[in-house]
Amino acid sequence: MTGGEAVIEIDPAERRATARWRLDGVRSSSRILHGSLPHGVEIARAVVGGREESVTVEFDHFALPLDACGPVGLAEANQESAALMQVPGAGVDEGPESDTDDCTVELEVVARGEGWSAEGESPWLHPSGVWLRAADLLPVLGHDPDRLVRAPRERRAQGLEPRTGSAAAGALAPAAGVAPAGDWRWSVTLAGAGPDADRPGGTAVATTGRTDGPLDFAAAWWPGAPVETRAGGLAALHGPHRGRDAGGVLDDVTAMRACVGTTLGRAPAVRTVLQAPRERGETTLYGDLLWLPEHEGWDLAGEGFARWRRRATIAAALAARETADGADLRKEPGEDWLRVGVPGWVGLECARQEDGVDAWLALQARASDQVVAALGALDAPAVGVAAAGNAPWVQEYTPLATVGWAESVGLAAARDTVAAVIAAVRGGAPLADALAEAVGADTAEALLGPPSSSDILIAQADRTLEIAGQRWLWHDGGWEPVSAAIHVTQRFDDDRDRRRIGPVPTTVDPEAPFTLIDAWPSFERTPTDNVWRGGRND
Repeated sequence: MTGGEAVIEIDPAERRATARWRLDGVRSSSRILHGSLPHGVEIARAVVGGREESVTVEFDHFALPLDACGPVGLAEANQESAALMQVPGAGVDEGPESDTDDCTVELEVVARGEGWSAEGESPWLHPSGVWLRAADLLPVLGHDPDRLVRAPRERRAQGLEPRTGSAAAGALAPAAGVAPAGDWRWSVTLAGAGPDADRPGGTAVATTGRTDGPLDFAAAWWPGAPVETRAGGLAALHGPHRGRDAGGVLDDVTAMRACVGTTLGRAPAVRTVLQAPRERGETTLYGDLLWLPEHEGWDLAGEGFARWRRRATIAAALAARETADGADLRKEPGEDWLRVGVPGWVGLECARQEDGVDAWLALQARASDQVVAALGALDAPAVGVAAAGNAPWVQEYTPLATVGWAESVGLAAARDTVAAVIAAVRGGAPLADALAEAVGADTAEALLGPPSSSDILIAQADRTLEIAGQRWLWHDGGWEPVSAAIHVTQRFDDDRDRRRIGPVPTTVDPEAPFTLIDAWPSFERTPTDNVWRGGRND
């Protein structure tokens, strides 16, 4: 599709939201538009090429026939697409792109109060006001691989093949947002909110917008006015008790945006920081609006580990918007590396630049513990990053593995590689192929394959330092030792140099303070024993 417009009307008092969404230039090789509905949302009406059509919905997945869009070249693709509706976990491999003419699709979706809990919980309605993100109300267009059944026992119970199916990237949901890149416009209005209404007009933010990237936005409305704190052209909108925290938040956003620009070569604009309610999603950049929930950006001490983590989280959110939008990324195999791994590496690197090596290592140590915990609680095999779907371990593991790779090639080479992969994916190349072209087949396989772990350590001898190391690879539910030669990257704390050392075990002369990182994508089990501090190894 080429874009379109979403017009949303919300009535908080009636607990109702309606969206009228026009999709322009829709083309499909399967004659069907697939998508996933948010919980509690239904499609009230669908019009294809000026003709009303019925929609099939099962388990919040919908299928809309596009026969009115014109000629079709591959009728058999219709049956392949329908398989996902009939058999949970089945794959779909759509044929050559675009065998229907361009047409316009109009969807009217409604979220009503029925079905919401007695406490008033909904994805976007909160006692403090309206907190709406695009995916809370609009369907996510395309097949969502996260819906696939992956656990072998569940697949057998459903009569499915042992392995999940595959789909062309163009058939998949966007990795960020509800629709792929296009000329998108949107607006949000509050019914009954205004000077002539029965209730106060309140305060709204980000109620209209336009983008040429994937469609993704957020809007908020308070019955009263939030507190606004401004610094350097950046505004924070927050509650009355967060005035002491707002200055630090704005400082962190400014510093992290500058760091992302240096690390990736460019960074998205930020104009407003929104204090979103606790546990209402993750820190995310929507247009130039940074959605910063209380638990990730406000409920923490002004210094120490909590602030290091906030800075890393903010930097990762800005980098994630840059990579996902730049590539028009879909939920294809391996997309986690570009959407989670690269931004996570950027977040860690920016925390190191702002707060030093101790912060960098502490954040890695916490993430390493979380990888171990997540792998110990698997509900489906950890075959590899490219086949993991939305498994929790991927969120913590891929940034750490990307750190190992980025340290081995250096910041400039890592930045150029990321830019090349983004450009190739935007041009239509599968992510795995683009990555292999940029870094080589072996490194791409390591980044997208099964989890690997390392334990590098430094021990002081009489006049030298002894370096040892070991690697493991996750296989069939456990760690297996890897006998390959181990090389490490020596990064000095003052950034004056990087060196490749290996194979280990080996010895080096004591020098200025430095840290060792395994020169291979993996996560370090005990980062703190990789550090030499000139007589104090901690």
